[in-house]
Amino acid sequence: DTNNNDRGHILFSGHTLATVSNAFLIDLGRTTIDVIDNTEFGITGNPTTIGSNQNNRHALQARYVQNAFFFKGNAIINPNRFGILNNKGTGIISGNSVVGAAGSAIATASGVETGLIVNNLVVGTKEAVSESEIDSRFTDSEGDDIGADGSAFWFRGPLLKVESNIAAGYLPGGSYVYNTDPDFITDN
Repeated sequence: DTNNNDRGHILFSGHTLATVSNAFLIDLGRTTIDVIDNTEFGITGNPTTIGSNQNNRHALQARYVQNAFFFKGNAIINPNRFGILNNKGTGIISGNSVVGAAGSAIATASGVETGLIVNNLVVGTKEAVSESEIDSRFTDSEGDDIGADGSAFWFRGPLLKVESNIAAGYLPGGSYVYNTDPDFITDN
């Protein structure tokens, strides 16, 4: 909706067969990268507050998908927050181009994601949020940053196969960032 700057997003979840191939997605994701303003619901399920900048709105995401998903050959331009996100799923992210992500371009959220991330191109063109600006809009339930630094590829765990990707342009957070979930770290 160009009148109030709302942006769309594509979300797959649950028992679904998710395949997105050769799509051109432009200006999707959260409304802004400003502080989250979620809609809140009362006990009866009716909204008590209508938010203007909902959390968990990423251009293209698989969230708790039970079947393998495939995101292949897509062009994602100027996504707010993440371009492509795998959150607790198994999938193939291959041959995509993400340009100008306000946050990290291709990411995982939980650390238990599996699958293949191969032959993707990420071009950084935007300045990410500085460490001093990271607040609730870029944190998980424990208050940890989840990829706000402007990395090309930002992963939470070690279970993915990642190969033959290209990162170019202004990427202040780096090309590949592995921010391992604390659940994978032991004293042994």
